Amino acid sequence: MYTKSFKLSLVALFVFITANLNAQINSFDLSTYINPVFKLQMLNFNFNLSGNGSNQQYSNANSPNYSSFYMTGNAGVTYELIKNNENFQGSDLLTLSTGGNKQNQTDGTNWLSKEEDYTSNLHYAGANRFYFAPKQFFEMDLQINANQYFYNNNFIDNNNTNFSNTTIYHQSNLNIDIPLLYGIGRVEQVQDARLAAYILDDLSKKGKFGKQITNSDILEFAKLISKLKNTRFFDSRIYYMQELAAVDSFLRTNDLLKDDIQSFGIINDDWGYGAGPSRASGSRFSFGIEPAFGFSHTDYYLPFVNNTIYEIYADLNYVYNRPINLYWQNDFNISTKFGLFKTSPKPIGDTQKGENLLISPGYALGWYPNTRTSIYFNVNGNYDRDFYTSTNGTYGNQNLSSYYLYGALGLTLQYYFSPQLQLNASYSFQYYFYKNGYQNDMYIFATNNFGNTNYNPGFQSKAYNTFNITLTYSLF
Repeated sequence: MYTKSFKLSLVALFVFITANLNAQINSFDLSTYINPVFKLQMLNFNFNLSGNGSNQQYSNANSPNYSSFYMTGNAGVTYELIKNNENFQGSDLLTLSTGGNKQNQTDGTNWLSKEEDYTSNLHYAGANRFYFAPKQFFEMDLQINANQYFYNNNFIDNNNTNFSNTTIYHQSNLNIDIPLLYGIGRVEQVQDARLAAYILDDLSKKGKFGKQITNSDILEFAKLISKLKNTRFFDSRIYYMQELAAVDSFLRTNDLLKDDIQSFGIINDDWGYGAGPSRASGSRFSFGIEPAFGFSHTDYYLPFVNNTIYEIYADLNYVYNRPINLYWQNDFNISTKFGLFKTSPKPIGDTQKGENLLISPGYALGWYPNTRTSIYFNVNGNYDRDFYTSTNGTYGNQNLSSYYLYGALGLTLQYYFSPQLQLNASYSFQYYFYKNGYQNDMYIFATNNFGNTNYNPGFQSKAYNTFNITLTYSLF
């Protein structure tokens, strides 16, 4: 009788301790985490080549054969740098890419069509926030987009006295934006603190702790995770082993781990599949000016056209990220811009100048019940209004004001069946509305996934639903 009572007491004590540990972890406030100093660099390459060919033959001698060949390919490189310390938050993203398509079509006797196009792109986005006080910063950003596009089509019709027609189109674009902002507030990435809570929570449920967990233990563990996750190593498999060794050493040193193979299995699973998705905490308000410059060069049937665009905006931005708890996340942002612009096409075209108002709000609610599942609900909008006139051109001195309205609702589910098998499902409803001052023959159309279209003179709109389900299996 004494032995049975003693065993029951031990079981009750174990349940009580485990419940207290779980409650301590589940009540941990992610917003209390502040990232350590780190510098992260990433370099990614991508290549793609695909093509297809076909040949159609008919039994009817009067029906010509038809053959076609199509090939496409692209290559790119992306470099990303992220820095974080007490006085600075910054990121640099540089992407270079090139690609092309080639297609030949013929009936073998009467006609031949050769078509090809090539593109090259450069994209740079840099954000630099310098903190001169704990919650005050000066921000200087730089955005550069440049691209080249070339298209050539040669069509030969042997039935029309060897008629030949060649179409050549070439366009170059350059856009530069330089936001200069003053702001208050700071946003920290807190997904590493969430990973720390995942690991410690799973260990506590299996009774693998050596002592009572504290908030200080979670914060220190999260800082170690941030340092490890923000370090890159050429051989990822070797570095993965070093990461697990560092985690094991920390947990043992702080008496947070009982040594057995089950503990290692928990850590390994959470480390590999519990690091994402990204979560943030904090708020940031900023305002300032944004000068911008654009240039494009176009060669087509008409003489070449060089178009220069000058812009200056007043910017107002607000970002709010709040982890409700370990499982729920609130994210909200809104950006407002109002400014002046002028376009000057030469040697022909309409000179346009005016004002532009742009308002872009967004909201997302995230649910993260475990390392396998994440669900997001989001609402996004965009209102773009131009107030401008055209002078000395096709439309004379007239008002060409236009406006554009966009709204979207979305729901996304991500689920891991296993480390190799992942399900991604998403649904969205989107609506566009656009009206332009100088197009009297514009139309409205609403379309859905079944291709139904309706027309009505006056303006242009579009509403549609989309869904996507992807099942991904990773072989290794």
